[in-house]
Amino acid sequence: MDICTLIQRKRTRPEMPLSNELKLLRNAPLSFLKKYWVSPSSQYSQFQLPDQSNPAFYSRENVFQGQKRQVDGQVTMSLAEHKIAYANLAHTGGDSYALHCYNGNQLTQAQKQDLLPIWYLPWWEDRVTKMRILKADQMPRDLPNPSIFFTSALTGCSIFVKGPTDSPTVYHAGFDSNRDYTANPKQDPNSIRHWQILFDRYSPNTPVRGEANKGQYLADLQNNPDLQVYLNYLKTSARGNLEIRSLIGEGNVFGLRDATGNWTFYLQEVVTVQYRTFTIRKRMLGLRSSETIYSAVQNQRRPMCLREIFPNGGGNARIWNTEPVRV
Repeated sequence: MDICTLIQRKRTRPEMPLSNELKLLRNAPLSFLKKYWVSPSSQYSQFQLPDQSNPAFYSRENVFQGQKRQVDGQVTMSLAEHKIAYANLAHTGGDSYALHCYNGNQLTQAQKQDLLPIWYLPWWEDRVTKMRILKADQMPRDLPNPSIFFTSALTGCSIFVKGPTDSPTVYHAGFDSNRDYTANPKQDPNSIRHWQILFDRYSPNTPVRGEANKGQYLADLQNNPDLQVYLNYLKTSARGNLEIRSLIGEGNVFGLRDATGNWTFYLQEVVTVQYRTFTIRKRMLGLRSSETIYSAVQNQRRPMCLREIFPNGGGNARIWNTEPVRV
């Protein structure tokens, strides 16, 4: 072996396999997402890669076409190369993971080997972002063809899914937290209705087949039947000296393609469980024989259930997370 070959081998970064978490997400996504809360990045990530290298910066300006300068405008991801992102899971404690999503133009071919290809739709504040998922026979040969989709984590946004199940179109709409509503008023005082009006405008005469909005995943305990059911379940199944106090809801939308090429989209309903532990201490003297000592209230974020929103958006089926609260 000549010296040039040895130098080249030394300079070549050894390929790292996918992490165990990414393998589970790829191979058993429903099981993984039933148990773990996954929060995708809102735009292309700048977090360090698994090999400790840094990604190149890439702006969403390079990705979307359309009404970029118009508040409440629609921007569309048209090119296939931008529809595929490369993702890494970063554990954020308990049953929670952040999903860092990178555009292919941020990465070298070697860096991509450590990451999971996904269909990915970023968020753009005060805009409606849009992307159509391609059929398998429409994919360019030089791109992977993932069977899993994520959009940015939901913090009050609305998601719409329409079209055929083998090539659906996904819309993501949400407000800028600093929006001046005097200069840019809503289409309707109700935020959910605001985005429904815009969806109807940008996709006329097209009945929506799937929708997720904050009325489903950010509703308070009194108005959300799912939260009430789950709170009762946790209270009755709590192990040991554990008191469940309350639940706070969040959400995330993901899609999965089956072996026949058809997609199903789910709302991952997520809760922050507020709980406290207690101990019972016996008294040797006094009127009371024992006293209960409580810990401070603690929080644990976890998936509550997976709800199908497309193609059977009107269905009531739930896939519940029945794992006990860990303390």
